[in-house]
Amino acid sequence: MKVEYFESYDVMSKRAAEIIAGELNKKSDMVLGLPTGSTPLGLYANLIEMNKCGEVDFSKVTTFNLDEYYPFKRDDKNSYYKFMFDNFFGKINIDKDRVNIPNGEADDGDVEAAEYEKKLEDCGGLDLMVLGLGANGHIGFNEPEKFLIADTHIAELTENTREQNKRFFDSIDEVPKKALTMGMGSILKAKKILIIITGEAKKEAFKQILEGKITTENPATFLNLHRDVILLTDLKFNLKYEMKEKEREAFEICNFKIEKLNLDMRLTDVKFAPDNSKITFYYINPSNKMLDWGTLVGELRAIFGKQIEVIQVKE
Repeated sequence: MKVEYFESYDVMSKRAAEIIAGELNKKSDMVLGLPTGSTPLGLYANLIEMNKCGEVDFSKVTTFNLDEYYPFKRDDKNSYYKFMFDNFFGKINIDKDRVNIPNGEADDGDVEAAEYEKKLEDCGGLDLMVLGLGANGHIGFNEPEKFLIADTHIAELTENTREQNKRFFDSIDEVPKKALTMGMGSILKAKKILIIITGEAKKEAFKQILEGKITTENPATFLNLHRDVILLTDLKFNLKYEMKEKEREAFEICNFKIEKLNLDMRLTDVKFAPDNSKITFYYINPSNKMLDWGTLVGELRAIFGKQIEVIQVKE
């Protein structure tokens, strides 16, 4: 999993749009999985603008949305069908016949789920799946449970999820208790996954993803099983875990020095030696250019009074 950290939601959303545009420009008829909610709004706004400017073309793209409330009217102000057309599909040059959203009005939800899964398989599966993250770790409406379901299915929404979503409704009583959702298998079969994480309420679920332990109590941790995941976040984590205060301070100081010296590198981790005699800084060198470490190492040694080591790691 590749993790990228951003100072703001806007910068993160632009980066997400650039990733999708890059994939689309490589394959104009890609099959794209899309989420709803507040997280992708910035992404969609950027893609709309890129489409207007001729930077991306959606005319051959096929889309599959993650989920939809069930049973639920498409013309309801809170339907995901309406959300997608109001915020994205209605503003780009996509063929509406290529847009697929679970039908919340279906007479038989189980039949609708099976047909949706088959249609996804008939299209060859997803080239790119874009995800958000629920505060309890759900992706799509795959909620924390003792077990998870592989294919598209009807999911029972947890009270946590309903509570999170009630801000879109007049009262908690109006929030649906069920939804049609792609299953974990449907999602993990995607060739590439892009997950965008924003909002302090999601900090713990995000931390659990980074810890690498797989648990059905946080469905998003299953993304660690996928070979090609990009995670974008504006949460204030700058390491793979919440660092102790001294590591956090060292990270911030080194980052400041890197910017001041205009070095083409991105810091990823900091570790103190067990005996506290040495600090090791791990970095990525995006351009693979030769870097002059003398000044940086010297300044860090003067600040911390310890041996300084810098190690390049792969993205």
